[in-house]
Amino acid sequence: MKVKFTAFLLGILLFSHFNDSFSQGLNSVTSPDGINVIAVGNLGKIYRSADAAATWGVYTLSSDNLNFVSSYGNNVWIAGSAGNIYRTTKTLSHISTSVTGQTFKINCVTFVDNNTGYLCGDGGRLYKSVDGGASWTSSASGIGAADLNGMSFSDALSGVVVGDNGSVYTTIDGGKSWNQETVPTSKNLLKTKKFPEGIIAVGEYGTILTKENLGSWQSVVTRTDNDIRGVSGTSMNSARVCGGGGFIRNNSNGRSNFFNFEINPMLANLVDIFQYDSNKGFAVSSLNYAVIRTTNGGTNWILPASATVAYNWVLKTPSSGGIGNNLCIHPTEENTAYVVYGNKGLCQPRQR
Repeated sequence: MKVKFTAFLLGILLFSHFNDSFSQGLNSVTSPDGINVIAVGNLGKIYRSADAAATWGVYTLSSDNLNFVSSYGNNVWIAGSAGNIYRTTKTLSHISTSVTGQTFKINCVTFVDNNTGYLCGDGGRLYKSVDGGASWTSSASGIGAADLNGMSFSDALSGVVVGDNGSVYTTIDGGKSWNQETVPTSKNLLKTKKFPEGIIAVGEYGTILTKENLGSWQSVVTRTDNDIRGVSGTSMNSARVCGGGGFIRNNSNGRSNFFNFEINPMLANLVDIFQYDSNKGFAVSSLNYAVIRTTNGGTNWILPASATVAYNWVLKTPSSGGIGNNLCIHPTEENTAYVVYGNKGLCQPRQR
């Protein structure tokens, strides 16, 4: 998110990793076994680790932006931006391509066994494969036209998909039909996790929604307006979320409001998090190519040995002199900021 305003004093965190630019980064991360880790990003970037994210190799698949990665067994699936799905295995191997027959951004792909998988994307598109991803057919009965951003299954039949404008749909018949849920938000929902005991969905402006199987949808008071872009965990009561500002929060020990905070060593925004088990987890930022990891259930998150963090403070002043003071983000509009500027008073905020 970029916020424009008339004058400001801005501290910029510069992150250097593999000599990549600050504006580039990763979109998603997964691990089939806690040892082999795969992360993907724009312009076909694929990062692989065979030692639980301690060291990395980097590969370029194509110019396609890679939006999401997931795994089942030894197979790894990657969602592209032009209707393509890519398949590989957890160790370094050939990458094959399958197509949906439509050109659209795929935001999520997940498999429930070696043959049966689902993908969702822009325009309310949802497809199912029953032959290991070789072919895909529409499975969007009951789905509206809003962009679908995330989906998750807890077993072969029970799943959830979320999207823009508070869209939430659930299935109990393996995607043959989808039921629209009534939820207490109209914000765009970005990711979701389906557990055997319920659902967690996260989204823009600090949105977290939860629903236990026999309960109703609840909105969590998160006390943040930053987008929450990732959710993972081993159960409804042992889940983690991450998002803008670089926070990692969990709901362990009965903290249903996710007020347990974990320290992110890169101090950059986070867009995806994957919890392999109660100890091992991984998270990525869209601002760099480093994958942070924990081996002790979030007590500590660490960077790869090859990554370094540097801080560079930049002073911005107008030609007439004076600097801005007391920079403040709008309380309800995340794309707007205010600044008190020298003898000019309160400056007009600018939208993104």
